[in-house]
Amino acid sequence: MRPARHLAISLRRLIDWSKQDWSFCLMTVTIFLVVIWLLLTPLSSQIANHTMLRFHLQSRSFPIWAFQFPIPAMYNFANQYEVDDYPPGLIDPLFHDSQPRFLNHFPARCFTFADARGEYLRAGTNKWFTITSSYRGQKVTSKFHLKPSETLRHSEPHRQYEVIRISTETDYVATKN
Repeated sequence: MRPARHLAISLRRLIDWSKQDWSFCLMTVTIFLVVIWLLLTPLSSQIANHTMLRFHLQSRSFPIWAFQFPIPAMYNFANQYEVDDYPPGLIDPLFHDSQPRFLNHFPARCFTFADARGEYLRAGTNKWFTITSSYRGQKVTSKFHLKPSETLRHSEPHRQYEVIRISTETDYVATKN
């Protein structure tokens, strides 16, 4: 049997099956779109930028965020976070004692739900977080101020914080088409 005929028979079976089972069709289309997104990430700076913004809880629109939901968080972005006790620019860099640390997947989880949240926020003082994601010469940097909440009730072991986004900067060059 020739490969073209075998492919035609397989496609016909796939079409017949998708008519009977819409969930199969939806799952197949979703997997196909995710694979296309992953293949285009190294080729398109816009797609890479949207993916990095997702890591910073900063998707530009809900449909883009929803589309990216099934896309696995990749290890090929360099995600870092840094925690300071003082606002950025307040202390001379000579006395800067904080060191950037690498974190896989979503760097914002260092203050949302990772183990580091308890370590950094236990004291109940103001903290400034800088998270950076980079990929092939592109970079997204977000700065957050976490301050103990005055309005939310909190007990000593479970302190509540207000998260204030200070800035998000994107440094990328659009791909030439």
